Amino acid sequence: MRLTTGLGLGFIILAGLLVGAVGLYESSLVRTRQLDLLQAQLLRQARLMAAEVAEALATGDPVDADATAKALGRQLGLRVTVLNTQGRVVGDSDPDPTRLGAERSRPEVQAVLKGNLYGVGLDRTRFYVAIPVEFQGELVGFLRVGEDLGPAEGAGNEALTAAGVALAAAVPLGLLFGLVGASLTRRSTGRIVQGLRRLMPAEAEAADPVRAVSDLVADLRQRVGRLEAEHRRLELILDQMADGLVIADFQGNVVQVNPAAARLLQVQPQEAAGRSLVTVLKDHELTAFVRSHIAGQPETSGPRTFEVGPPGQRRVIQVQVSRTGEAGQPDAYLVILLQDITELKQTEQVRRDFVANVSHELRTPVAALKALVESLENGAVEDPEVAKDFIRRLRLEVDGLALLVEELFELARVESGGPALKVRPGDLGFVIRQAVERMQPLADRQGLTLLLRLPTDLPTVEADPDRIQQVVLNLVHNAVKFTPPGGRITVSVERRDAEVAVSVADTGIGIPRELLPRVFERFFKADRSRASGGSGLGLAIAKHIVQAHGGRIWAESAGEGRGSTFTFSLPVRQAG
Repeated sequence: MRLTTGLGLGFIILAGLLVGAVGLYESSLVRTRQLDLLQAQLLRQARLMAAEVAEALATGDPVDADATAKALGRQLGLRVTVLNTQGRVVGDSDPDPTRLGAERSRPEVQAVLKGNLYGVGLDRTRFYVAIPVEFQGELVGFLRVGEDLGPAEGAGNEALTAAGVALAAAVPLGLLFGLVGASLTRRSTGRIVQGLRRLMPAEAEAADPVRAVSDLVADLRQRVGRLEAEHRRLELILDQMADGLVIADFQGNVVQVNPAAARLLQVQPQEAAGRSLVTVLKDHELTAFVRSHIAGQPETSGPRTFEVGPPGQRRVIQVQVSRTGEAGQPDAYLVILLQDITELKQTEQVRRDFVANVSHELRTPVAALKALVESLENGAVEDPEVAKDFIRRLRLEVDGLALLVEELFELARVESGGPALKVRPGDLGFVIRQAVERMQPLADRQGLTLLLRLPTDLPTVEADPDRIQQVVLNLVHNAVKFTPPGGRITVSVERRDAEVAVSVADTGIGIPRELLPRVFERFFKADRSRASGGSGLGLAIAKHIVQAHGGRIWAESAGEGRGSTFTFSLPVRQAG
C-alpha cells in the first residue's frame, strides 16, 4: 500500500510538472509567434506608407508630416510617428502631444538611426516597427508604426489557461496511473526475483536477490568496459592508417573521417562529421562515383582514380567504395578508402620519361654511326682522305656513346647510394680552386672569363673531395656550354650561418622561371639546348652527390637572356 501511495503521488507530481512546463512553454511560444506575425505585418504596412510619408518629409514643413501621420493613423487604426533625419518627431497620429515623450531614445528609432534596415521595440501596450524613408534616393527621415499588444497577449493567456485546465485533469489521471503502475511493478518485480532465483545455484537460493542484481550490473559494466576498450583500439587503428578512410551513411552524410583522409581532402575531422559528401569530398566526379554505390549501381566494380585538392596541391588518389549492409538497416554504411598514389604516378612518369630520353639520346649517335658505316661500305673506304675523316667522326660518336654510358652508370651508382663516400674533414677552398683550374683551359677556348672568389677564412667541412670536385666541374661545364663568347662565369664561396655555399653564376642564356624546378631532372634540356653537347645527366648527378653529403642544391635565374646561378651548400663541421 505504501508503494502504491508513493507511486500515485509520484505520478501526480510528475504530471503536474510536465503539464505546467508545457503550459508555460506553449504560452511563451504562442506569444512569440504572435509578435513575429505582428512584426511582419507592421513592416509591410510601414513600407506601403513610406511613399506618402516621403513626399510629406520632402516639403520640409512639419505641418505636412503631422497631417500625413494623423491621416494614416485614422485610416489604418495604427500609431504612426514621423521623424526627421535627426530622430526628432515632426508628426504623430496621437492627438495628445504630451504622450510623445523622448521618442529618439526608443530602441526601434536608435536602430534605424544607426543605419539598420529596420528596428523593432515594444512598451507595455504597443509593438513598434521603424524604417528609414527615402525620397529620390536620399534619406529624408524615418517612419515608425505601432499596434496594440492586446491580441498577442490574449493568445498567450489563452494558452496558459488551457494548460491550467490540463493540470487540473492531470491530478486524478496521475493517481489512476499510480495505482495501475504499482500493481504492474509488484508483478514485474516478483517475476524478476523468481528468474534470479532460478539463475542462482542451489546453495545460494536463500541469498539476497538484490545482490544478484548487483552482480548482474557489475557484469554489464565489464561488458561495457570491454566495448569501450575495443572502440578505443579501433579509433587508434583508424588514426594510424596511412590510407584515408571516410565512413558515410546512405543519405549521403559523412559519419567519420580519419586523419589521413582529412589531410587528403583538406578538412578538419571534427568539422567533417555530419556534413554532406559533396561538401567534404569537394569533387563532383568523386561524389557522383560514391553516390552510384549508394544507389546500388556503381560505375565500376573496382577502384577508380581521381585528382583532388586545389591547384598547385593536386593529389592523385585511388578510391575504393564498399557497402556494409543494405539501405535502411542500422548497420548500413559506405566505407570509402582513399589511397594516395601521387608518388607512384610520378615514379611511373619518371620511368617513362627516362626510357624516352635514353632512346632520344641514343637515336642520334646510333643513326650517325649507321650512316658512316654504310658510307664506308659503299666505297668511301677507297678514298683515304674521306675514310680518314669518317673514322674521326666514328671515333667522336663512339666517345659520345661511351660518355653517355659512363654517366648513366655514375647516375645509377649515386642514386643507389654506392659506392660509399670517402668523407673526411678538409679545406673546401682547395677543392674548389683545383676544379676551377681544371676548367680554365675550356673557358679560354670558348672566349669566356672564369673568376674565382674564395675567402681565406672558410670553416672546415666534412666531404668527399673527389665527389665535390665533380659537382663543381659539372656546374662550371654547364655554365660554359650556355654562355656565349665574351661572357663571364664567377665561382663564389661564402659562409651562410651553419653552411658553406658554393655558387656558379654565368651571364649566359638564362633559364625560364617555369623550368627552374626541373633543371636537375635526368636528361632534362631546355629546347634551345638540344643542339648543344652533353647528355643532360650532369646536373642530376650533382644533385645526388650534394644530397648524399647532407647538403642542398638549387638554381636561380632572372629569365631568358639574363644568366643563371647554380648554388649548393654543405653543412659546417661541428666542433668536438
